[in-house]
Amino acid sequence: GVEITEKLLDRQFIILEDGEYIVTEQGKKWFLNFGINVDEADIKRRVFAKPCLDWSERRYHISGWLGSAIAKLLFEQGWITKTDKNRAVHLTK
Repeated sequence: GVEITEKLLDRQFIILEDGEYIVTEQGKKWFLNFGINVDEADIKRRVFAKPCLDWSERRYHISGWLGSAIAKLLFEQGWITKTDKNRAVHLTK
């Protein structure tokens, strides 16, 4: 999650503004290519996207609706799998 967040920031698909991640127009198009329509986010029930400190790496990943949407995509595509012991995931080949 940390690496993904940093790459999204580097490519300016998201920006950090007032303590929240904002998806840029370029980012909206990029996410839509993967089936994530950020304009349909249910932000009435949930925070859209905020930095969340990864306790093991001491760097930030995306929490909220967007973080969940990214994780769901990665699991559905089989790009990551859960481990048996903790919240860590394995990257697949």
